[in-house]
Amino acid sequence: MPISVIISNFNGARWLPRLLETLKAQRDVTLELIVVERNSKDESLAILAEHPDVRVVNEPPESGLVAGYAVGARYAKHELLFFCNEDMAFEPDCLRLVELQFAVEPRVGAVMPVQKSYDGTRIVQAGTWFAPTRWYRANPHPRRASVFREVREPEPISGINAGACMITREAYDDAGGWDTTFFLDYEDMDLSLRLWQRGWRCRIEPRAIVYHAVGASNTQPLNGGRTTVGAKRYVAALSNQVTIAIKSFTGAAPLFAPVLLVDRLVRDVVQRRWQDAGLDLDAMLLTLRRMPEIMRYRQQYRTQNATRPGQGFFCDPRFDVANSGRS
Repeated sequence: MPISVIISNFNGARWLPRLLETLKAQRDVTLELIVVERNSKDESLAILAEHPDVRVVNEPPESGLVAGYAVGARYAKHELLFFCNEDMAFEPDCLRLVELQFAVEPRVGAVMPVQKSYDGTRIVQAGTWFAPTRWYRANPHPRRASVFREVREPEPISGINAGACMITREAYDDAGGWDTTFFLDYEDMDLSLRLWQRGWRCRIEPRAIVYHAVGASNTQPLNGGRTTVGAKRYVAALSNQVTIAIKSFTGAAPLFAPVLLVDRLVRDVVQRRWQDAGLDLDAMLLTLRRMPEIMRYRQQYRTQNATRPGQGFFCDPRFDVANSGRS
């Protein structure tokens, strides 16, 4: 089946040649390549000009990764959408192997490959499972910790990683697509949760390999150099945790993430991490600004939330690390 590959590029001239070379070398697939160019200041445009078969569309970097993805998806012609960062390279059978996983079980909506470091020496992303814990500050649900494990065979997984993932157009549209209010981090958890609410399944294919220069964008300047991707990312990540909980959790559970944010602020103040505490306050203010949109979403999808409350995503036995590897 043909695949539309949607690439977000921000000052990625260092990575683009290898990325495009390895995509064009994919075996036994037909690809449409779309690059969402995000006002790069390096040689990206000159490199892209050497590839007339690549469609280039524009989106400013300040809007965030998945806002760019969403723009690219509007131009995509095919029913399979593969989203990826610019700082990646692909094994030649990667997309073919990922595509095959959609036929393995009913209602597979999204599949992800395994990500290795750019030099191939270690695994940097192989999906997420959950495990019970007393207090976990890096999830919207504080009683469920995210767990990484080695994957040896294709299997079901809680969700996909936004750095590299394939989604069917039907599942993408059914779930409402990427939430473009997310700048970076947790945008994939948010989409995966919405896929789960609608009965879509996600899988991982460990034989499909991409190489990822993780964190390459964190030092990139934004807003005329007044901040960096990394600083904005920290603030956005904390706000995104709260956003997921309020969007989809029910009962008292929407309070989980705000309590976690307050807990982080108190800890940073007590330990005199003043810069982090300032960013914690920025995250609170950002969440307040986003609240009207969050509440509109909650109201619009109240039926899905009532049927499958969002907190249940983190407690689904299929996603418990103790039950993983049993597909």
